[in-house]
Amino acid sequence: MLVNDTKAQEYLTIDKPQKFFIKGRIFKTVWKKPYGRYQWFVVIRKQLHHSLCFAIVNGGAKSMAKNRARGEHLAVLYSTSVSPPEPDKEEGIVFGPLAVIIEEGKQNISPFARLDCSRVFTVEDCLRVMKIGRVHPDFHEKLDEYYKKADSRLPTSTKRLRNPNPRAG
Repeated sequence: MLVNDTKAQEYLTIDKPQKFFIKGRIFKTVWKKPYGRYQWFVVIRKQLHHSLCFAIVNGGAKSMAKNRARGEHLAVLYSTSVSPPEPDKEEGIVFGPLAVIIEEGKQNISPFARLDCSRVFTVEDCLRVMKIGRVHPDFHEKLDEYYKKADSRLPTSTKRLRNPNPRAG
């Protein structure tokens, strides 16, 4: 499934993106942003040549201010091998936690990992990525719920507009 140019390369171009970029997939990629070089993402919807994703950010009151995250848009992420950590009360998290299955042995999920549902990112299939794991299938309905809540908050101009009556005018 992965195409590897050199055996030492950690970030790979995905050979079969339709099978890799599925709902719940967690991956890391090089991403230009003010506070770091790499970004973790969770796939929420697969499109033809790209995926719609939520970003994973560090939680805690100090990190939230740096990431401009707000508690009402965050969900705690935790490994299936442990109980979900209690977020700081200052975070104000209202979304329920999501269990994560780590598939890459060298990676782990921080107890401060938060799914930021305030913004939807478009991630192209051609990017070099590192596989991390996936959201546990039992939590896919919650992931859908969080996406629908995020989509309802987007300004009308950024949503895809659909004609309810395609035969009309």
